[in-house]
Amino acid sequence: MWQVRLQRVLSLLLLAGPSTAAVARAVISYHASVDAGDADSLSIVDSQYNEQLLPLPSGQRYHNIIIDPDTRKIYWATDSTIEVMDASGSDRKTLLAGWVTIKLVGYNLGTSEEDVLQFTVRGVPCQALYYESANSVSCSFAAPAVAAPDAAATITAADVTFATRSGTVTGGYHGAFVEHHLADHSASPIITGLSVERRAQAPYALALDAAAGALYWSNHAARTIERMDAADGSALAVLAAGVGKVCGMVAGVASDGSSGGGGGGGSVLYYSSADRGHIARMALRGAAAGAREEVLAAGLQRPMGIALDTDAAGGTLYFAHGGGTISKLALLPSAAAGATAPSDPAAAAAAALAAAAGAVRTVLQRGTLARIDGVALAAAATADPGELRLYWAESGARGAVARASVYGTDVEILVSDADDAGGGAAVLWPRGVALGAYAGGGTVVAFTEYLSRLRVLSAAGSGGTAAAAILVDEACAAKAKVVERAEAGKSAGVDGALFLEVVV
Repeated sequence: MWQVRLQRVLSLLLLAGPSTAAVARAVISYHASVDAGDADSLSIVDSQYNEQLLPLPSGQRYHNIIIDPDTRKIYWATDSTIEVMDASGSDRKTLLAGWVTIKLVGYNLGTSEEDVLQFTVRGVPCQALYYESANSVSCSFAAPAVAAPDAAATITAADVTFATRSGTVTGGYHGAFVEHHLADHSASPIITGLSVERRAQAPYALALDAAAGALYWSNHAARTIERMDAADGSALAVLAAGVGKVCGMVAGVASDGSSGGGGGGGSVLYYSSADRGHIARMALRGAAAGAREEVLAAGLQRPMGIALDTDAAGGTLYFAHGGGTISKLALLPSAAAGATAPSDPAAAAAAALAAAAGAVRTVLQRGTLARIDGVALAAAATADPGELRLYWAESGARGAVARASVYGTDVEILVSDADDAGGGAAVLWPRGVALGAYAGGGTVVAFTEYLSRLRVLSAAGSGGTAAAAILVDEACAAKAKVVERAEAGKSAGVDGALFLEVVV
């Protein structure tokens, strides 16, 4: 079997294929070690560059997924939206279609934020109001009717209804009419101008603070962590900026009961920053919310999905990172409330590393070609109710949703790309995995696939492959095959090129 480490994309040529399919040919250099046998196929997902090669049809690729333990609603992130639906697959809606800020300028736009009684655009209520003065008021919207790209491009003053305690206005007023109202000293609002600003949005990781009813997500386009109300997408806000590409998040409580970044509240967001190579945490509530990042482990190779075990002594984080590895990090007490962070970032990172020395341990390793994205924890159906099972979504050498003990033993493949997993379609490049509970008991295992598919396992018992009912299917089929291999020689280390065809 060839063990291939793809190193660099040399070129990509789109070829004309059959009438119902597009064919992409990718030439990729590699360095390989030779084992017994020979590989005749290779998933293009084995390369960190691969996702740029796929000639995907129009649509959204799927990323992280979570389940609300109380409402059993499923939330998932696409390339530019956040979606939500019931566990049955019904009542789907777009919670975040983008982030559009609409600014009104004019006269008599309120004496304070409390004086503004209504600010709607196309019937959608304001989701985050910013009062500047009686001449300038802004609001942010996430609803599709306002925030979707095609909708935002056509917004005019005629779409706006604005009201204060002194009156209501719909649309803009111009010229002599405005001058007449000003001359009469009218207190009713007057809109003379409107601007629309659409922020770049690329949701990826999701986390739920159920007690506060808040949904957090990472925005890869802006390198931020943001929040909104989990029920209706209101109260849009940026929690923290400059955090890099956050690929995994989970809300919890700091091991010493503090906020994890100085200050009270106790609610903490743990997250992995893939491009910065570290695991960190920050406070979610109170004055310290988002104010300071506390690095827990650094120098990691592209950390991805993350899960929290609060029952372990002090708490334990499980996270996926490069080389198909899942490791665990024993949590240490956070900085004391009011403590001053080192002014030198390098000194702060060094202090965090020293404090966490020896705390990271490898749990399991799925091979250098494996990519593990989503990670989740659930109680095992064993005689010991305290025993946990670790679930993960894996792609690369094999696409699969699997589980094992938290010690890395008793590995079970629940569903893989080798199976007809239900709905007549094999699993293709699983990304996120989330766990919930059925109303009558039992564990719900939901997962996303990169090419726009969401499934729920109908059974997750041991000793066999589970069926995975498709709840959302916006996917295209894609397969990669090695059609030619150019080599420098047959030796323990081989340099050459792979010629891949990807059929979509």
